[in-house]
Amino acid sequence: MDLLQLKIYLGIVYATGKGTERNDREAFRWFQRAGKQRYPWGEFFLGTLYKSGRGVEANLAEAVRWYRKAAEQGLSLAQNNLGSAYVNGEGVERNFSEAVKWLRLAADQGNEDARFNLAILYSGAQHAPPNYGEAYFWALIAEHNVDPSSRVSQELLKELHEHVAPEEAEGAETRAQDWIQEHPIEADVHPWKWKGESLITNERKVHVVSGPSASDESARRLFHRP
Repeated sequence: MDLLQLKIYLGIVYATGKGTERNDREAFRWFQRAGKQRYPWGEFFLGTLYKSGRGVEANLAEAVRWYRKAAEQGLSLAQNNLGSAYVNGEGVERNFSEAVKWLRLAADQGNEDARFNLAILYSGAQHAPPNYGEAYFWALIAEHNVDPSSRVSQELLKELHEHVAPEEAEGAETRAQDWIQEHPIEADVHPWKWKGESLITNERKVHVVSGPSASDESARRLFHRP
């Protein structure tokens, strides 16, 4: 473990209270030290603390700023959370094109929640222009997610299938099969665990307010990775 990793480790120890008394301010201090050295995990965790208001006053714009720094270095969890911020207009002006850009980058790296988010976004989340063919494509992909909580429901798949032409549905199914083979799911998206607990906040905050999936319970809820 190098010095930057040690700083993250200490931040997690203080944030979880495992092995010592929980101290969010101290956790923030250690993450900040790593983040200021452009270590992507430090930047990512700073984003989560600014978002939640743990150890520092909540500031959505600052959360986005730190997520962006980590996302630009290729950290898929930061890319997913940045994309979610653009969908929901949290700390940044709502921009669906930017949302798709960052969510797609995360999904290409195997981030399961980004795959889920793309399916819901294309279904018409937050009044985004629906594209049911793309929604069905990403829903088919998200159906294969390892984490059960990030899989789309069979009801959502059925509804989306009914909203696309047979030829388009067949094409989406073929594309999804090829895409899954070319983009394996990340086996371990983060190494920072302590006895099974994690500070990862991989956001599933894309939720449907219109479109064919509005009746799907998994799409109506406001999702957030603990």
